Amino acid sequence: MKFTIEDIRKQFNERHYILLDEEYINQRQTMHFICEKHKEYGEQTIVYANFKYKHNGCHFCAQEKFQEKQRTSVEEVKRLTEEKGLIFV
Repeated sequence: MKFTIEDIRKQFNERHYILLDEEYINQRQTMHFICEKHKEYGEQTIVYANFKYKHNGCHFCAQEKFQEKQRTSVEEVKRLTEEKGLIFV
């Protein structure tokens, strides 16, 4: 199925990105966008196939998601501390 630029724009909008391109050629094309959450970082680029099939997107959103996964909650730290017979302060 051949996508139109409006199809592509809708997909970007669904992920809260502002598509800057006015033409779509093929899935190997580098697309230019701005993340609505990270506007201060300006324009970003992504190959459309990576956006569509690998679900890649905003570099800064990905960093935040990774950092959140790495974070240990206070409750978990407290539980681990008490398991070792220590006092959580």
